[in-house]
Amino acid sequence: MERLLIRFDSRLSFVLIAFSALIFTPSYVNGGRLNPFMPTKEEVRVIQKEAYICSLVNKALPCQKTRKLLRPLLDNQAISTHCKDILWDLLQVANHSEVNDFLRRDSIDQPARKLLTVCVKPKKLSSPKKFYKTTLRITET
Repeated sequence: MERLLIRFDSRLSFVLIAFSALIFTPSYVNGGRLNPFMPTKEEVRVIQKEAYICSLVNKALPCQKTRKLLRPLLDNQAISTHCKDILWDLLQVANHSEVNDFLRRDSIDQPARKLLTVCVKPKKLSSPKKFYKTTLRITET
């Protein structure tokens, strides 16, 4: 009976150690930064460029590059839901197609244009501007 408890405890401790190792290891590392992170302006511009190339050229390779750049961002916890919706829309339409008409190009270009305004962390103001009340003096002439 005691031997069974000891064996159970050692197995339980092994499982707990393995489980904690899985929990505390970073799931994604990008350039030395751990997940979650907000994409930089340059990273978003690279995605935009690849999406524009995908819509213009209509080849499989640029579209695959675009989707490859988008996938890690969809799993990122720091990115807002609105940005993930735009990323998802772009991921769905960035595919090679038989016909490269205006509707296809526009369906790729529209979400790509929105990326820079929605998905980049806004810069903080260094110091708030002070607004002073000015009084309007009316003089009789």
